[in-house]
Amino acid sequence: MITYTCFNKVSTIQDTIGQDTTLTLSFTYGINNQRVKTVLSRNSTIERIKYFDGDYEEDSTSAGTKKYHYISAPTGLVGIFVSVGDADTLYHVLSDNLGSINAVINSETNEISKYSYSAWGI
Repeated sequence: MITYTCFNKVSTIQDTIGQDTTLTLSFTYGINNQRVKTVLSRNSTIERIKYFDGDYEEDSTSAGTKKYHYISAPTGLVGIFVSVGDADTLYHVLSDNLGSINAVINSETNEISKYSYSAWGI
């Protein structure tokens, strides 16, 4: 089941898996109708909360909290600073001339993720 806000954005998505598991994803929006929070619940027990604020995201689960700081330049996204507990990691984002992300590397220039796209954007 999907419910919507008065400004036509998704408010909740609910699905039942099997006979005894209900997953609910709830969205909260700010004053500009931009998403600021999502809450994922399983049988009314919160499993994950995510906060969004511009170039910042926070992802909290029972295992801990991850904080993402997106670093932009005039050319687009150039880095992601991730904090998990006491550990901080800086990832560099490599993009093509259109701004599409080609690779994400860590500070030691080890490739973390690589992306490629066809002429049709796939």
